[in-house]
Amino acid sequence: MIRINLLPVKRSKKRDAATRELAIGGGVVGVVVVILYVWYAVMDAKLSAVQEMIDKSTAEIQRIEQDIVKVDEFKKKKRELEQKLEVIDDLKAKKTGPVKLLDELAVNLPKRVWLTSFEEKGGSMIMEGGAADNDGLSEFLSYLTKKSKFFSNVTLIFSETAAPAERGPAPAAAKDALANAGPAMPFVKFKLNGSAQYGTLGPTGASGKGK
Repeated sequence: MIRINLLPVKRSKKRDAATRELAIGGGVVGVVVVILYVWYAVMDAKLSAVQEMIDKSTAEIQRIEQDIVKVDEFKKKKRELEQKLEVIDDLKAKKTGPVKLLDELAVNLPKRVWLTSFEEKGGSMIMEGGAADNDGLSEFLSYLTKKSKFFSNVTLIFSETAAPAERGPAPAAAKDALANAGPAMPFVKFKLNGSAQYGTLGPTGASGKGK
């Protein structure tokens, strides 16, 4: 009887089957890797697009906020100037000083200082008012003595801390200057005199008397 050894054939078939399974497994893994890479690339592109939109929106918000700040600053400065002009307009209505001199004074009046009276005669003037604090008064005196082209020989007659009740009917500028301090806070009342040099201002100063 002839006997044939089939072991090598079986082993060869097993190796082939294993190789096919490995090839199939490797192919599946490769396909999964490709799919994951494509998915990652798509998601990364979407994320980049979203981030770009966020960056643009953030930049636009910052630009708008800057515009809002500029508008608020403009409104604040406009209000301060209007309040100064209200005080000077009141003085003009009382015919207490040359118009052009009062205009120049209004523009340069510190925001923490207000005037309650201004009298001028023959080139001499007396000015009374209030300040939210001594720093405001010092700033005003510095303007009058060092920067103004219309005032000279300015002397502080007196300055004293006054109770809130002494304010009387304060002008709008005074109310705004003291808004942060509160209605019960004292203020600095002052009086000063000096020379008003406005002879070069035209007809108003020609006679040496305010109009």
